[in-house]
Amino acid sequence: MEKRVSAESQIQQITAELAKRAQLRVSSLRREVAELEKALEEKKAALATAELGPARLERFQVKQGVDLMCPYCWMGHERHAILKPIGGGTRHEDFFRCSTCQQDVTVAI
Repeated sequence: MEKRVSAESQIQQITAELAKRAQLRVSSLRREVAELEKALEEKKAALATAELGPARLERFQVKQGVDLMCPYCWMGHERHAILKPIGGGTRHEDFFRCSTCQQDVTVAI
């Protein structure tokens, strides 16, 4: 004869299984939360940089002495960086590369 398990006992087993599953997800969820927090901080930093754009534009000096300055370094980090000619230009364009961020800049001539 088969012994029947009470409804309460069955529900308790289901609850225990749900608790076990939840515990198995803890480290994964913590990792996801940390990644989301990092992404949020990166977005906040990008927003702050974007909000500074108009003021940085007003202060940007295209040239210091004979050197052209990198607009990417200035707008992104308010950093002075020299654009170096890299050759390969055409009759209509000169090519430069930033000495700091390595961004290429094409200038029509």
